[in-house]
Amino acid sequence: MSQTKSIVLLTAAIFAGVMSLPLEWFTLTNVDIDSAKHSGSVSALDGATLFSIPIWALVATALVASILQILDKVTRLAIPKFVTSGLAVLALIGMLVAIVVPMALQGVTANEGAFLGFLSAIIPMVAITIRSPRRELTVAG
Repeated sequence: MSQTKSIVLLTAAIFAGVMSLPLEWFTLTNVDIDSAKHSGSVSALDGATLFSIPIWALVATALVASILQILDKVTRLAIPKFVTSGLAVLALIGMLVAIVVPMALQGVTANEGAFLGFLSAIIPMVAITIRSPRRELTVAG
């Protein structure tokens, strides 16, 4: 994948992540939680995962992964690969847990926020796994 395409994809991931924050992630319809029936909607700003990690923190992790990859491509910063890869993997696993676990409950439906949040986490992982052309080092002289 060319560097320009990669930057465009990562920018789209940032946009998707920011847009997902205020949107509804899940709609609950008579969901049995702690022996009580709950109905309503959940957004990234008021929801949390199975391990009480706020959903907005997972979105922020995906955003940082995308931003660091863009910085690595457009600047001379030498960001270690394990940092960008680690953040991308962490964001993707966390986002999968945040989306798949609630979907296992009866009466929970995912909405557009969950879809955009998942895109914000999967795109940095795709950008890492698709090989980009190697950068050539030039010696100023």
